[in-house]
Amino acid sequence: CPHLNTAHMDGLVPDKQFLDGDIEILKRCDGIVMMENWDRSEGAKRELRVARRRKIPVYWQRHTYIYTSEEKWW
Repeated sequence: CPHLNTAHMDGLVPDKQFLDGDIEILKRCDGIVMMENWDRSEGAKRELRVARRRKIPVYWQRHTYIYTSEEKWW
């Protein structure tokens, strides 16, 4: 989990450095799951833009289900 890579590191380096590292990890992924309430997170929105631009498959979580299409749960 990328979040564990930076646990307890608040303030060591600027947040942008961690966010840029997150995007580098994402670029190597086979897919991304957008969790419920993803639209409340600027970082998640950025990840979605990168995934779509790079044609990385996007999956959508709703409750306990994962959908392959955004339209199925909107």
